[in-house]
Amino acid sequence: MLDPGRFELRRVKPGDAEALVRFYNNRSVESVRHFKPLGEQAAVANFVEIIAANSVDVAVQFDLVALHEADIIGWAFVWKLQTAQPKFGMVVGDQVQGRKVGEQLMANVMSHARDLDLKRIFLTVVTDNARAIGLYQQHGFHKQREFVSHEDEQRYYEMIWRSENRDR
Repeated sequence: MLDPGRFELRRVKPGDAEALVRFYNNRSVESVRHFKPLGEQAAVANFVEIIAANSVDVAVQFDLVALHEADIIGWAFVWKLQTAQPKFGMVVGDQVQGRKVGEQLMANVMSHARDLDLKRIFLTVVTDNARAIGLYQQHGFHKQREFVSHEDEQRYYEMIWRSENRDR
């Protein structure tokens, strides 16, 4: 069992692709239902591209991982930093949910977003994911609209964070 104070947060780096694939592709059915920005499964090439996008001079995305020993136990990101609609996403391993990993990932990613002076950030969340919705609201996200996805027929909220409304 994870000791809540015994994990590291850091930006993705070269060499993380294999560990990210293992983490992403070994999520539970419920976790996949709630989080699939790369589809239900991903290839190493997906994460090689993500890592490369974090290594460029002009910030286009920011991806952060939580590690326990050598294992990735969480991943959060803000993508599309150079657009009017930056997109936030986060997933925490089933075995460590409820142990503050998500809270720490979110706090760090949002701190970076503020440092970049982002004006707003969007996310989508399955409407029955109450734990995630509560965490997002604690960090200043507000429900903007509800919709049904044509891809998976699930109900989602689109949520938005605005810099002028931030509460942290």
